[in-house]
Order: sequence, then structure tokens, then C-alpha cells
Amino acid sequence: MKSLIRSAVSISSDFFVKLAAIAILVYVLPLAAQSQKVSWMVSSQTVNEPVGTVSVIAQLSTIAATDVTIPYSVGGTTTFGEDHDLSSGTLVIPAGQLSSSFAFNVINDQTPEPTETISISMAGVTGAALGMPRDHLVEVVDNDLNRDTAGTEFYITFPGILYNPAIHSDPENAVFIVGNMDSSGSIAIPSLGFSTTFSVMEGSVTRVDLPSAARLRTIDTVEIDKATHIFSDNPITVYGLQYVESPLDPAEGHSDAFLAIPSQSLGISYHVSSAGGTGNQFAVAATEDNTTLSFVFPVDVRASDHFGLSKDFLAGATNTVTLDKGDTYQFLRIARGSTPSVLNIDITGTHVMADKAIAVFSGGICNQVPLGDNFCDYLVEQMTPVQAWGKSYQAIGIANRKGGVFRFVAGQDDTDVTVDDGTTTYVFGGKGKGKDYRPF
Repeated sequence: MKSLIRSAVSISSDFFVKLAAIAILVYVLPLAAQSQKVSWMVSSQTVNEPVGTVSVIAQLSTIAATDVTIPYSVGGTTTFGEDHDLSSGTLVIPAGQLSSSFAFNVINDQTPEPTETISISMAGVTGAALGMPRDHLVEVVDNDLNRDTAGTEFYITFPGILYNPAIHSDPENAVFIVGNMDSSGSIAIPSLGFSTTFSVMEGSVTRVDLPSAARLRTIDTVEIDKATHIFSDNPITVYGLQYVESPLDPAEGHSDAFLAIPSQSLGISYHVSSAGGTGNQFAVAATEDNTTLSFVFPVDVRASDHFGLSKDFLAGATNTVTLDKGDTYQFLRIARGSTPSVLNIDITGTHVMADKAIAVFSGGICNQVPLGDNFCDYLVEQMTPVQAWGKSYQAIGIANRKGGVFRFVAGQDDTDVTVDDGTTTYVFGGKGKGKDYRPF
């Protein structure tokens, strides 16, 4: 009996030892699985629409002893079957391997459209922990982009202008509309309760005056429904004008105008062109709801106004704002002081991006061109999306002017620009960099 008891105890002890060993193994394996992290090899890539096949690679931080299964979902602004053939699915990294990939096809259609996106997101991974980046964005640059400046719909805005009520009359905003055929349409600024209609005869010009309050006055703020929305039944070309007059001294007045870009020719990637001086700025108008706007400054800069409000932005940092259709955003910098270190700050090259088409405007409320000139002029232009840029331009000077400045901005790294004067070559160190050329 004692022998049986000893035997039972011995078996029982051995049994528990084995259970303990098994428990340890079961406990260790999940920790080992969690020590590997899986992510996409890169967070984004940009391809041209005729690229054909696109590859996406997932990688592990260390080799896994078992298969790693990666379910992924597909989203973005593209349409399955029209723009690409990628649907949500599962990618497996086999045991003993560090990476795996899949490929899909981009469809080269014949429809002009802005740059579109395909977003691929990991979720529910088994066999490893999620690392970063877990989202992969493919930007598809259209090769059929509509570069026409005539259209039937426009979203524009009027960036701030230097205005001193002691010497200036109220700022005036207007649009000038021309067309190759008889056209009629409407103009609205919902936040101001403003709406009107217009008609333009073939070959003629129609001016429509807008409220002075149509201009933007904030330094780092989303203004709801502040964009000027223009709609026409036939294609038209639109010019925007903003100016202030000084009844006491006409020399104190200033103005500038811009050629508006219609909605079908807008894009999602821009580089700002500005100038040094007392104040520089850029403004954005959204064309769709739930638009994610982001921008990256090339230099440390402070948004500021005449009333002491300010906010600092660091060079290279990504700043994000959400806009709905018709909303506007403005960055405004008003320098305090007149030293070169203050006036030399130029936000040219600021990269402005969005996940949906936006209209971007840039310039400044009080610029000196060239820097050091005593005049303080208003500058504004609507920016052209990067995908509409080219490689060859014809340029002429302005009649009856003693000087002129051409500014080049690079869209890609390691860009060389040659001017046909036989001597001038510019080398750009990176995309978004700006160079000035003064031919006379």
C-alpha cells in the first residue's frame, strides 16, 4: 500500500512537472510571436498612371518561426475596376522569411482627373505585432490632366491684404468673367449670406463685386463656408481682384489679381511661391467634405497678426487641418521688425497637400521685390498643382519696366534648370526649393 502511494505521488509529481513545462511553453510562444513587428516597407509611393504594375512590400523586424498573416483593406479616392484592380485581401509572410509582397495593376484610363490615392491598411494581423507604418498610400498621378483654365465651377478665396483704416478705404474684391459663348451662372459665399447671379456675352467681360468681408483675416484658422463658389452653365474664365485705395495718398494703395483655376484642373499637391518682406501667406479652399489638409514649412516660421496673436511652426513638421466643402484656411505671417533676419523669411517651397482636390493661393500682404525695396505691395496668385507643371517655358519681361524677377520652384529632388542666355544654370538641392532669376 505504501508502495502504491509512493508510486502515485511519484507519478503525480512527474505529471505536474510536465504540466508546468507545457504551461511555460504555451506562455513563451505568444511572447515570441509578439517580439516580431510587421509593417509596410515604406509609408507611401507615387506612380504615374501608365505605370502598369505596382508592388507593395510588407516586412518583419525579425524572422518569425511561424507564418505571419496580414489582412489588409483598400480605400482611397480611386475606384476599383476603373482606376485599379486591387481589392481587400490577405498577405502571408512564410515562416523563416523577412518579407513578402503583392502586386496590382493601375488602369491607364483616358479621363482627365486630379491625382488620386489608393490607401492600403493592415488590420487583424496574426503571428506578429503591428509596427509602423501600418498604412501604405499610393498616389496615382494622372497623365490626362485637364490643364484648361476655363471651366464651369470654381472655388476661390481672397487671402488677406494690408489694410489700415486710418489711410485706406475698405478693401474691394471682385471677379471678372469672360467666355467664348453666352453664359450665365451664380456666385455664392454662404458664410456671408451673399449670393448673386451673372451673365456674360460671348467675347465680353462681366465684373461682379463681392463683399469686402470676402477676404480672409485670420492667421491660422478654418473659416466655415468662406470660399467664393462660382458656377456657370458654360465654360468661363475667371479672374479675381483685390485692392485697397488711399484717398489721402494714392501711392499707399495696392492691388493684385489672379487667374482662377477651375475645379476640374485642381490637384492635391502644391508648392507655395511667396516672397520676403513684412508679411507672407497662403490660403486654401476645399472642394469636398472631410478633406484632410496638411502642410510642411521649409523654415521655422511664426503665424502672427497685428493684434499680437501668434503660433509657431517648425521646419519639416507636418501640420494637419480638416476642411469641408467651401471651408477656407489661411496661414498669415506679419513680421515684427525690419532687420534682415526678420524680412528674409520666405515660405516659398511650403508643401501643401490634401487627400481631395483643393485650391491654393499664395503671396503676401506686404512684399518687397527685390528684398530691401521701400515699396510694400500685395501679391497673390492661385498656385498650379504639381502634376500640371512642365519642363519647358517661354518667358518675357514686363513692358516699360526697368527690372523683372522670374522664380523657379523645383518639383523633384536634384532638378537642374538652364536658361537660354547661354550662361545661367541653377541646381536645386531638393523639391520645393526656389531660385530667382533676374534677366534684366
